[in-house]
Amino acid sequence: MNLLLMRKGFPPAIILKNDRKKYYEALNQANNGNYSKLILLITQAVERTLNIYLNAMPGADDGFMEIASLVQEPNFGYGQEYISLLARRGKIDAYKEGKNWLTSKEAVLEYMANRKRKR
Repeated sequence: MNLLLMRKGFPPAIILKNDRKKYYEALNQANNGNYSKLILLITQAVERTLNIYLNAMPGADDGFMEIASLVQEPNFGYGQEYISLLARRGKIDAYKEGKNWLTSKEAVLEYMANRKRKR
């Protein structure tokens, strides 16, 4: 499978030990003609691998931190739910690592500066 992915320009899909049971269940369902869970699992694994690659590049951190940590900074002024909503909707520069969204203070401030309507 990974050889096929890499031939098409994708990174290999790293199936985590925690996902092994889901992977086997998805394979069994694919053997019976239902490919949806396998496709979802492989897509998520490829995305996780790509994030690992991108985070390993020089200068990749760029001040990104978990949203929960970011909103605890003094005088930040925005709540975790609001910033998470902006991240999920793609309104700010953010990415998901595991279960946590990461963004930078600069990304949030840039959004806030550009979002104001001219009346």
